[in-house]
Amino acid sequence: MGQKLSLLFHDIVDANSEKTLSSDIIRFPFRTLTFRIKFTTNNPMMTRIKLFLSGDPTCPTTGEPTGTNLFAGYGATTYITGHNETVYLDHEIEIPERNTYIKMYALNNDTLEQDMLAIITIERID
Repeated sequence: MGQKLSLLFHDIVDANSEKTLSSDIIRFPFRTLTFRIKFTTNNPMMTRIKLFLSGDPTCPTTGEPTGTNLFAGYGATTYITGHNETVYLDHEIEIPERNTYIKMYALNNDTLEQDMLAIITIERID
């Protein structure tokens, strides 16, 4: 087993807006292990979180970031949402490329600002 690392994402998303955060560069091949996404009490399923694998660190101020949605192709939706809970997902995907980034994109459809918090655990595989 390789080294396990946690990638932390946290920020505020203004009401009726969107925000993207990027990890630092991940210079080695890895596999995703777990995703923990926290939704606050005043968030009645109004914020959608998507996670992307990308080859660049840019974070657009509107629209989704470049890259591949890590939940696309595996289920009926490509985002995670919740209300007053932490969503835990075991979702293993091998990423053989080096020099990549993981990005968290939040779309807040609520009239209140929302906290966005995610912890992604990865394992080095080289």
